[in-house]
Amino acid sequence: MGYSQSKLMPISIQPVEPGDLDAIIEIVIAAFPFDNQFAYRYPYRKEYPEDHLKYTKLYYSKYLQATFAGQNTIMVADAPDLKDPIKTRVIAMSIWDNPGHEPPKDSLQPVKPPQNHPEQRDCNPKHLEAYSRATMAARKKYFVDHFSQRQLSLRQLATLPEYWSNGAGTKLLL
Repeated sequence: MGYSQSKLMPISIQPVEPGDLDAIIEIVIAAFPFDNQFAYRYPYRKEYPEDHLKYTKLYYSKYLQATFAGQNTIMVADAPDLKDPIKTRVIAMSIWDNPGHEPPKDSLQPVKPPQNHPEQRDCNPKHLEAYSRATMAARKKYFVDHFSQRQLSLRQLATLPEYWSNGAGTKLLL
């Protein structure tokens, strides 16, 4: 009998630590494929899992660097490990853009990872660019134009699928 459907699972929230990178990668790779935009951007992730792991790790290591530089905030949720409840593990994460940091500029070019890493095979370069362009425009229209740089905005939120419905995502929002 596991915790999988229990609302009583003890969950603690704390700021990310440098050693949490591998746990964040595990969460992203397990949870984000349930979101259609992820499959749109990375349609070849199953054919090239080594590229997907490598470039996902590179991408999120930059988020960690930005966190420790004060540009964003990453929070993680810990809970008992389903295989060994005596141990805890990182089961969810949230990434927040800190208030006061410069929003995307109209002149800023959309993300084009293959330009930086032409050998990357897990993504669709045109889809990455289109997604980046659309999200930058939406952030500007719905947040920056209305609130300037005063808002704390949620960039990403994900939980390991086997821990869904236990409240980790909710706690990361509070």
